[in-house]
This record gives sequence, structure tokens and C-alpha cells, in this order.
Amino acid sequence: MKHPVDFQTIDFFGKRGRIATGNAKSNAERQAAYRARKRAQGLKPRVTWQDANASCETRNENASVNDAALGQLSLLQTELEALRETLQQEKTRNEYLLSEIKAERKRVAGLKGQIAKLKQS
Repeated sequence: MKHPVDFQTIDFFGKRGRIATGNAKSNAERQAAYRARKRAQGLKPRVTWQDANASCETRNENASVNDAALGQLSLLQTELEALRETLQQEKTRNEYLLSEIKAERKRVAGLKGQIAKLKQS
């Protein structure tokens, strides 16, 4: 203990961490409490039994849905190929039109030059 008028000595630091109460639970008790909380929340997984016939019907339904999806996929692939071909044709047409525009601009520039020469003379 420190004298009340002694200002050079500092107080001892307290213990670090949580204070022990003597009521600590064992690992088993903590685990049991955790499981009880989970049961109270209703998060226990449910295991269900399925009939083999129901499973077979589900497989048949899935197969028919799968076949329909594959048919639709093949139609969409055909449509995609047609659109790609159309796109390539439009790109070729666009390149041709751009070259035509450049040629026309050159011709117009030449005509403007001729007009300017005629105005000067």
C-alpha cells in the first residue's frame, strides 16, 4: 500500500483479463447449452424419407424438362448462327459504304478546288 502523500510511487496495476467468478462451465456444459439454444431456435435439420416411386417420377419430370431445354437451346444456337452471319454481312456492307463515303469526300474536295480556281480566274 502506498502512503497518501507519496507522489513518487505509482499504484500497482490490476490483473489483466476477465475476473474469475468461480462459476466457470466445463466444455460439456457449454456444448449442451449451445445445443439447447439451437433446438430452441428450431434449426435442427430434418431428415425425411422419400418414396422410390416419387423419386422416379421426379427423375422423369426432370428428364422431360431437360429435353425441352435442350430443344430450345438448339433453336437458340441456330438463331445465334444466323444472327452472326447477318452481322458479318452488315459489317462488310458498312466497310463498303465507308469506302464510298471517303471516295465521295475526295471528289467533293476536288470539285471545291476547281470551283475556287474558277472564281479566281
